[in-house]
Amino acid sequence: MTIILTLVGPDRTGIVEEVSHLLVMHGGNWLESRFCRLGGHFAGILRADIPLENRDALHRAFDSMRGGGFEIQLREGSVLLAAQAMHFAHLEVVGGDRPGIVRQISQILARLAVNVEDFESGCESAAMSGHSLFSARATLALPPQVSVETLRSALEGIADDLMVTVRPGAKEQGPG
Repeated sequence: MTIILTLVGPDRTGIVEEVSHLLVMHGGNWLESRFCRLGGHFAGILRADIPLENRDALHRAFDSMRGGGFEIQLREGSVLLAAQAMHFAHLEVVGGDRPGIVRQISQILARLAVNVEDFESGCESAAMSGHSLFSARATLALPPQVSVETLRSALEGIADDLMVTVRPGAKEQGPG
């Protein structure tokens, strides 16, 4: 069976090793993951295959991490919807930071029925001005009726100070 594991807790060395150890000890196969450090915390999501009979034991095995301040959820993965009709695009947005940018972008994506496959964003100080600069990258699944040009036009309408790049592309696959 496929599981989705999410965990958030205080950052320290050895977290990924601990998770991989518990997974292997329960017959699991690591398929794909995303981990990062945010605000001094470790945050991650992992998809793995494990034997059905080991699900409950694996869940109990993560109690040691829960005792260390981690919030952990273990869920059964769902069967992926057929995406044969979807086409993919890569989005990059850069511009002056201000409240509401992610909301504006996500409203457009929802209105166009675009699914977010992967999203990464951040803010940093601009080199010359010192102002806060927002940047985001995403992999998007577009329905057949939405072209890359339609999406680009809609996103460029958010603000004059944002640079929007949308290019066609395949979904980037993780290991497994």
